[in-house]
Amino acid sequence: MKLYRDLNIVSFLLAVAGAVAIVLPPTLRDQNILLPSLLAFLWIVVCVFFFQWLAVKRLNKVMALLNECRVKEYVAQYEKLLARARRKTVLPVKLNLSAGYIELGHPRKALELLRDLPDFPKGRGGAALRLVYDNNTAVCLRMLGDLDMAEALLNRYQADLAAAPEKTPQRAQTATQYRKQAMLLNMARGSFDGARVFFETELQTDATARSRVADHYALAWVSLQEGSKDESARHLEYVLAHGGDTWYVSAARERMRQLRIK
Repeated sequence: MKLYRDLNIVSFLLAVAGAVAIVLPPTLRDQNILLPSLLAFLWIVVCVFFFQWLAVKRLNKVMALLNECRVKEYVAQYEKLLARARRKTVLPVKLNLSAGYIELGHPRKALELLRDLPDFPKGRGGAALRLVYDNNTAVCLRMLGDLDMAEALLNRYQADLAAAPEKTPQRAQTATQYRKQAMLLNMARGSFDGARVFFETELQTDATARSRVADHYALAWVSLQEGSKDESARHLEYVLAHGGDTWYVSAARERMRQLRIK
């Protein structure tokens, strides 16, 4: 809620006004205010939780932009949020903004954000944020062609994943993401063993347009490596049709051009 000034203001005004409306009348009548004070406290708690819920809904709508491959809109929203972020909110905002830069095809810009993060908090929440950091940093390094450093990050990613508490938020999804990044790193090094089965399996369970586009692009890469240009082109056509303004679209367009030349 701290990221949205309007919600902060309305929450504060409603909480104060409601508490005063509950406590003031019995106070003026010189009555016992124990029960009204308790009700006023509950009212304040309800206001805080309600407006936090509204803030989470807003953030979920912004995240939906990324998952729908509307990355420029997503980045614009998170750049505004970063300007408002203070203390505890800086870390998650920078991590999420780095994901947007990555999907736009700006890994160096994302890496600059990731190298300027505040300390990770302790506990399960901090562990989840660290795993996001590991993932995003490894992706940036791979995209920039620094495969040795990307491998080192993936090793730390694996260690952080193993050390993360069992109930760390989205731990299972993060484990899948680690396996995907490890596979993509192998492919960048010329090893495609198991890649087709892995990405075809992922494609069956993908829940967002963003993940489907990424997996189709990976399968286009695998198909081309296997010598199947027609299949590669079909996967690239999917990327071109559904990739929005992600970097996958321009990359797919270039690969299609190369296929026609060959």
